[in-house]
Amino acid sequence: MLRKTVSGVMLTLLLIGMLALSFNIQTVKASGTIYIRADGSIDPSTAPISTVDNVTYILTGDITSDANGIVVERNNTILDGAGYKILGTDNGFGIVAGDNVTIRNMEIASFGVGIALVGSSNNIVGNNFTNNGLMTFGYQNKVENNFVNSKPLVYLQSTSDHIINDAGQVILVNCSGIRVENLDLSNVIPGVELIETVNSNILNNRFAYSQYSIELYKSSNNTISGNDISNITRKIYFWEGSGIDLSGSNGNRIFGNNITGYEYSCISLWGSSGNSIYANNLEKCDISLHDSQLNSMVGNNLSNEAGFFFWNSSANSIIGNTITSTSPSQYAVMLNFHSSGNRIYHNNFVNDTYPVQTDEEQNFWDDGYPSGGNYWSDYNGSDVNRDGVGDEPYLAQRPYDPPCVMNYPLMGMFYSFNTSLGCEVSVVSNSTIKDFEYFQSNSTIKMHVCNMTTNQEFGFVRICIPHTLMNETYHVTVDGAEPHYINYTLYDNGTNRWIYFSYQHSTLEIVIIPEFPSFLILPLFILTTLIATILLKKNRKLKFQQLS
Repeated sequence: MLRKTVSGVMLTLLLIGMLALSFNIQTVKASGTIYIRADGSIDPSTAPISTVDNVTYILTGDITSDANGIVVERNNTILDGAGYKILGTDNGFGIVAGDNVTIRNMEIASFGVGIALVGSSNNIVGNNFTNNGLMTFGYQNKVENNFVNSKPLVYLQSTSDHIINDAGQVILVNCSGIRVENLDLSNVIPGVELIETVNSNILNNRFAYSQYSIELYKSSNNTISGNDISNITRKIYFWEGSGIDLSGSNGNRIFGNNITGYEYSCISLWGSSGNSIYANNLEKCDISLHDSQLNSMVGNNLSNEAGFFFWNSSANSIIGNTITSTSPSQYAVMLNFHSSGNRIYHNNFVNDTYPVQTDEEQNFWDDGYPSGGNYWSDYNGSDVNRDGVGDEPYLAQRPYDPPCVMNYPLMGMFYSFNTSLGCEVSVVSNSTIKDFEYFQSNSTIKMHVCNMTTNQEFGFVRICIPHTLMNETYHVTVDGAEPHYINYTLYDNGTNRWIYFSYQHSTLEIVIIPEFPSFLILPLFILTTLIATILLKKNRKLKFQQLS
């Protein structure tokens, strides 16, 4: 199967549709679902709920459901659990409510979502959630004295500059400057929900067995970093959901997270722009964009059937990522339905038989010469001029369409390293780069490489060095000796210098230094000046003696 998703439009309407079905009066209902109808009646009438005034409804026993538990169609009501339980089967909603509904004094366990509030001005008071939580789509709700998995349910509204380090679930509405850190938010959907919240940080938390672990709605300029989101099996109905989900949210930074186990997306964006997604480790899920523009995805590691899925998403950047396919017949990059103007280069595509699917919109698959395009693990072209770029284009195969022609294929994997001066050094190599160091004190680059395969005899490095990082000319040594081949002047654009060298393989130490390191320039100048002064004085003394 090409992809286990529905179309973008269907997906956008999915959650709304599920809730709408819950409120729709039908003669055939999901097994176990109880309705408090708009006219005040209880359906079925045998349900363990009593009322005397069609305003306050009180549970008279436990309720078990394999779909939704209770759907409250009547607004301005009170649902009192009286200490009883509503039990689910890891699916659906425990309670669905509209406007001005009070839900209190009950335990809600093992649903996909414990309580879903589709309206506003609701009161959620004194409830215990077990292996599920609260999800809200409205505003001005009152949430007090609730617990999720024996920890407080933290619901903040219009709050600033607050740290949360003890919670079973966190919901932020119209907040700013909130810090959520070091929490275990497992078995909760969602674990953290941000609604119109800005400048907040979600850091170093653990999420397991929940979808939509972190959800942002109309929330901007937030940071999501260092979170561990794994082993996702719980769901709302049939939908597996995302690890981090953004809707109408702009300018957020998502980096350094470990996410694994979703059937759908590790990270998904809906109508969101200007977000930075970088240096994340993603396994068994992809990054998906729907109606989203101007987002950057840089330096992520993905191991999955598919890597990136775009739907009507333009002017985004996919740069410097490594996509290792676990199913070679799937697509590493899918650009569908008018996804154009995207920049996709310096990526490493590994083990992809069909790496690209596109509807032929104009996208950019390289950064010109010598910067280059992408590394394709099945490219077998030549590099006669030894510049790290293939002499022939790469033909990206597609099963039903002609291949895409990809210019400037890289002959080795792409690496990017930051330095203490804020400059970036990029490397293309067919060796494994084990480590990289830049020493500002003497402007030296050092890295260790090893053969990528056991039978590899020769390796190469093509490195791009900013002029601000190191003075020309350079001197390269490989285990203290000269390289097998070296070109110090491969290319220079006035800002960066590209050099290329090759070597016979083993585990090697590569050192690149300026021919005259910057730390020696001043002492050499002083020493030279001193010697010149001494010689000048000596010469004058000799002349004076001769004249005498």
